[in-house]
Amino acid sequence: MKKKIIALIALLLFSFLPVSNVFSEEVLTEERREELIEKYIELKSRLNYLRWYVQKFEIEEELDSASYLVVNLYNDSTLLEKNSKFRYSIASITKLMSSVVALENTDINEEIVITEEMLYPPEIPLLQRYGQSPFLFPGLSISGEILLKASLIQSANAATQSLTHLVKEDDFIDLMNKKAKELEMNNTVFHDAHGLNSNNLSTTPDIAKLLYYIYENHPQILEITKDADFCPPNSLNSLLNRNLTSLHQFPEFIGGKSGYLGSARNTFASIFEIDKEKYAVVIFYSNTPTKDMQKIFEWLKERPRS
Repeated sequence: MKKKIIALIALLLFSFLPVSNVFSEEVLTEERREELIEKYIELKSRLNYLRWYVQKFEIEEELDSASYLVVNLYNDSTLLEKNSKFRYSIASITKLMSSVVALENTDINEEIVITEEMLYPPEIPLLQRYGQSPFLFPGLSISGEILLKASLIQSANAATQSLTHLVKEDDFIDLMNKKAKELEMNNTVFHDAHGLNSNNLSTTPDIAKLLYYIYENHPQILEITKDADFCPPNSLNSLLNRNLTSLHQFPEFIGGKSGYLGSARNTFASIFEIDKEKYAVVIFYSNTPTKDMQKIFEWLKERPRS
């Protein structure tokens, strides 16, 4: 079936480009020469596009992700897509929405005193209380801005949980779901702010909408996710500098968030800029997210430009 599709594309490609018999005995005037050069350039461009488009089928076979979406944000065109209508657990991608709600509904510079309940909420089983930040402890006074950075850079669940207490926690989750409806993320639901709950569900198109909204309205969120040098106050642990989003060092990386949960595998949501065009890339349920992302990234870099 794939070969038939490729053959059909090639047939359509050449049918729209009549080529004269250049081996005839006609006199090759300067005007005719320029005409043939123009046709050659056009044909070469179409062949390059055909080659790039055929690579799409190879990429789709190689990607490990159960669901993915690549969208050109300039014209809202979909370049790659798989299982975009199915909902999956999104793990720490959840923190992107938490950040939006925090910036829009709280004073992010407000100081908050950390409590035991913030660090170890009773609804989370003891064995699931991973992702805590060593610099957070009961009695610490800290700003919402630092908590936001820890949440996005370190993916620290305790920092995200503490951030919700700038408003009542139940109100915070409610605000997340209301924001999802406002953005027409109709297949998205949140049950917590950090992503430990496997019932935080969404689709790749919904997350792409969130990425675009953040890019347009809260670019500082994306800037934070690029930071590899964050070290919170009162911390002597150099490991706290580590950005968990593996592709943050790429110059084309505008920003985004990765996540992991046993029931969700690895998730990834990001924006890249390549040749002045921006792309939203969302990956769900992957065992090899970095490898998948690099394959997509290289494919986008080879895209023919008009």
